[in-house]
Amino acid sequence: MATPAVHLYTWDDIKNLPESAGRIEIVDGDLIMSPSPGGSHQRICTELGIEVGAFIRKAKLGTFYSSAFHVILDMHVHYEPDLCFVVKDRLNIIQENYIDGPPDLISIYGLRGNKYGKLGAFAPGDSVRSEILAGLDFDPASVLLDL
Repeated sequence: MATPAVHLYTWDDIKNLPESAGRIEIVDGDLIMSPSPGGSHQRICTELGIEVGAFIRKAKLGTFYSSAFHVILDMHVHYEPDLCFVVKDRLNIIQENYIDGPPDLISIYGLRGNKYGKLGAFAPGDSVRSEILAGLDFDPASVLLDL
């Protein structure tokens, strides 16, 4: 008996799905669907978005997204990070409905060459700093308000 062909998902398979479908990602061609994040997650992302977004806007460093936006890393690897940043000299990778290539910053990971590396882990009282966003400095406890 022949083994059925495995379908590897791509952008063409998901680009017309409604936004209300929740988070949709593709990992090694597999379709991963998950519900929208809960309230605590959303509040933390909002606070991070305020801190990081204001810094990026004031310094005119590039474009920052503080809500899930589709990122295509290759044909069969697509993510929707909570936060991402693209430096101003790479804005050409931003399309209307997706980012075509790796952003410069996703959460606490930063692009090093063509791979991501963890920039650090921060606890309340520490100072969050980024190699990508030189000068950004805040206490991570400030994003955990009322949690």
